Amino acid sequence: MTSKLDQKTFIITMFIILVTWASQAMSRAMLQEASIVELHEKWMAQFGRTYVDGAEKDKRFKIFKENYEYVERFNNAGNNTYKLGINGFSYITDEEFQASHTGSKMSIGTPRFSKTISSFYCTHKS
Repeated sequence: MTSKLDQKTFIITMFIILVTWASQAMSRAMLQEASIVELHEKWMAQFGRTYVDGAEKDKRFKIFKENYEYVERFNNAGNNTYKLGINGFSYITDEEFQASHTGSKMSIGTPRFSKTISSFYCTHKS
């Protein structure tokens, strides 16, 4: 009798811990997303960016977020002699940057990021 009660208590306790852990993880993810949304809004104001509709803004936010996350991963790697940052090009893809600022077209098979970092990301050197 006692072992069934202990087993039920254990299962309920583990379930509560799991739900609490999952809730905290989701809260952190939502908080991070909210801070990136806020950063994007500040970036839009700083660089005077406006979009014709919500769909375009959503598309550009997703690109901005991907670029921001790339910059964060690169800078957090800690094995570089310089840092990357958000700049006026943070709302466009590498392909769009290449096409509009270098006159070249990237082929479909070209990797998104090469070993050479363009001015697309560089804002300062350490």
